[in-house]
Amino acid sequence: SVEIRAERMAKATTDEGAKDLLSKIEMREEAGDARVRIEVRPPRIRNGGHDIKWTIKVPKGVSVDLRTVNGGVTLTGLGADVRARATNGGIKGSGIIAANVDAAVTNGGVEIELASAPSSGSFELESVNGGVALRLPSESKVDVTARCVNGGISVDGLALEIVGEQTRRKIEGKLNGGGARVNLETTNGGVRISRATT
Repeated sequence: SVEIRAERMAKATTDEGAKDLLSKIEMREEAGDARVRIEVRPPRIRNGGHDIKWTIKVPKGVSVDLRTVNGGVTLTGLGADVRARATNGGIKGSGIIAANVDAAVTNGGVEIELASAPSSGSFELESVNGGVALRLPSESKVDVTARCVNGGISVDGLALEIVGEQTRRKIEGKLNGGGARVNLETTNGGVRISRATT
């Protein structure tokens, strides 16, 4: 089963104002056989704000598709396909054993650490305003394309065989003969590919 928990916090100039704001935060949930959708609609106010922290636990083998507009996404120990989108906030993942990861951010960075060595699948990490980092086991079999417009690219602790073009802003290479497709891109920020520490 899927477990969902929300922690709501409201801030206002008075306790009464915060309680009033908290009561006006609208949360909608749609649950089906294969999908759960949660939407939050906060009231528009001038003197105050709100914060909602979601914790979502899914069984192993369940794919996730997470989207947020003002806030980050943290992924831990997921073992099925992962898709995450954030507009104003970063995406961080650790202990990921998924075969496919697609993470994109407009304002914020993307940092993913893989717990197992991929040899197939696809890993797409993208940011417009922020860095992109992928940490993976040294025995991973991947084909890497890394690009940035304003920033640099670094490869640390991995024997990446360069195949094709290598410049300060673009690298194409293979790790252990290639396999899974890895595409790392950012407009304003750097790209870092490194060996996982776990």
